[in-house]
Amino acid sequence: MASRPPNRLSPRLALFLLAAVAVLAVVVALVWPPVAPVGMGAGGGEAPPAVAGGGPVPSASFDATEEPPPRVAIVFDDLGRDLAAADRLLATGEAITFSVLPFLPHSQETAERVHAAGEGVLLHLPMEPQAYPRLRPGRGGLLVAMDEATLRGQLDEDLAAVPFIDGVNNHMGSRLTEEATPMAVVMEALAARHLFFLDSRTTPHSVAVEAAERAGVPWLVRDLFLDNDQHPEAIAAQFDKLIDLALTRGHAIAIGHPHPATLDALEAALPRLHEAGIAVVPLADLLPRGEAMWSPSSP
Repeated sequence: MASRPPNRLSPRLALFLLAAVAVLAVVVALVWPPVAPVGMGAGGGEAPPAVAGGGPVPSASFDATEEPPPRVAIVFDDLGRDLAAADRLLATGEAITFSVLPFLPHSQETAERVHAAGEGVLLHLPMEPQAYPRLRPGRGGLLVAMDEATLRGQLDEDLAAVPFIDGVNNHMGSRLTEEATPMAVVMEALAARHLFFLDSRTTPHSVAVEAAERAGVPWLVRDLFLDNDQHPEAIAAQFDKLIDLALTRGHAIAIGHPHPATLDALEAALPRLHEAGIAVVPLADLLPRGEAMWSPSSP
């Protein structure tokens, strides 16, 4: 029997097969993920650090080298007399800090509402002013003439009267905050409760900061009052100062009161703060990390 000649591919079929193999190789190269070298991400850049539970830490949505936006804390004092002012402040949707006087008809409910809304609560602690007894700080006031036991007892009652507090600032107090001994008692009580202190700075001779430093209490100082003059133009001018200070220094602290004119001015000023790129933050967000923050007082 004659032998069969070996099978041979026609030139046309061979070219077709070679082309098919080339196309397949290109497709595989395009869709198959490359193997990343150790320490590198699939895209060839540095891999994000792993978290303790495994998996990468998500990348930040902003440039970590960017400066944080300017921040202001706006504290409203003298709350607790009614609920209308607190409700109006909460309705702004901003991170206002609410400072509540003790023993007023709506002190506790105000603190509860504010806390439920996720905003910060301070005890607005009554203290003796220079004009005492003509000008009285109200129920719960701490007086220079009190002995230490009486002062501690009154302070304990005041701190218990307003729930959910993060810190304390002084109501009046231009006399008592000048006295080292009673302020040491105040700061000792705050340290035991892990509370911070905002010096409302009702006197240029306040020793509150020094007392807080000795007791290890975190502290801040008010920059300006918004409404010592309650004329609308004057309050608007104070908001202008607040904006300028925040843009210049990066942070600022203002104190206002629930007067209708101040509430109106706040609502008018909030869009201007936003346009200037200034964030309204809880007062506690301005607490320093590692060292005290001095906010120089200005009228």
